[in-house]
Amino acid sequence: MVVGIEQVVDFDDALALTGAHDRAAKLGTALEGAGYEKVTVLTGAGATREAIQSALEESIEATAPGGTVVWVFEGHGIGGDYGDAHLLAADGRVDALATTGFDVARLPADLFRMLDTRSLLVVTDAVHAGDHQGTALIGPVATDWYSSGTNFGVLSAVGTGQTAIPGLFVEGLTEAVLGAGDGDGDGSTTTGELITFLRNQVGNKSGGRMHPARAGKMEDHYPLFTSLALAKPATNEVADPSAGRSTASSSSMLRTVSWGTMIAGTVSGATSIGLYAAKRSECVSGDVGLICGDSEAYTGYKNLQHITGWVGGGLLLTGVGLYVLDAGALKIGLGAVHWSGRF
Repeated sequence: MVVGIEQVVDFDDALALTGAHDRAAKLGTALEGAGYEKVTVLTGAGATREAIQSALEESIEATAPGGTVVWVFEGHGIGGDYGDAHLLAADGRVDALATTGFDVARLPADLFRMLDTRSLLVVTDAVHAGDHQGTALIGPVATDWYSSGTNFGVLSAVGTGQTAIPGLFVEGLTEAVLGAGDGDGDGSTTTGELITFLRNQVGNKSGGRMHPARAGKMEDHYPLFTSLALAKPATNEVADPSAGRSTASSSSMLRTVSWGTMIAGTVSGATSIGLYAAKRSECVSGDVGLICGDSEAYTGYKNLQHITGWVGGGLLLTGVGLYVLDAGALKIGLGAVHWSGRF
């Protein structure tokens, strides 16, 4: 769920967070592409406390056991500087926080009863310059949230004592969801990769004024976003002339090797047959069969003929196998044909 509130109903126009609506819409689209099936975006006057609470509960209920719920809030907060941090909805009133705000010390306990085996990541950008009726607009940072269990994590745009520049954090978060946060390039952005990216990106763009904070027990390797879900579809771009050269070259070389192997096998096989024919013509019939000369010399000759036969058959079959492999029809293992006569 993404909440982007530019203005609280009873705040001065000068306190508006210009662009929060558009940033929420872009982030919502990015989350849909990153694998989240149900994404709710609440902006403007529709982001009331009741609407936010209902959408959050519905998001949890719609998430399968073991799944992840992400709640992103860009808007105003209050009380973080005196230990009573609240997020303010569009209909929020400083004099009625109990009914128009979200107490971050109590809200997680209420949500845990619903989470069961699901995980919840809360991301907030709620510490901004200005004050309302003498009260500074210092909302909660990550460490203000009560957290319990490995299935709960919190990220905030800044840490204690800092003030956020409107837009930088959510824009950085959107980039991370779109794939920039995938530090190791494996197609998935984890909790650890996300906070590392945000600290670098937001810290640099803010000139060192903002240092995103983290709390909770959600582990670094926990996967949050699937970058591969946003892979670009095929287009009708003009093909790169160099594309496919490596494959074509490899194919050509494989075919050359296959032909060479078959030729070598044929030569070796022919030699074996020639040896057999030559010796066979010297043999004479006897009472015990063919007599082919001296026994010791005959044994060595026969072994040579057999070896050239096995080698020839093996090379020929290997060459055929490489040719078929190059053609892509099927893969075959190596075999051998024993080309030899009996004498």
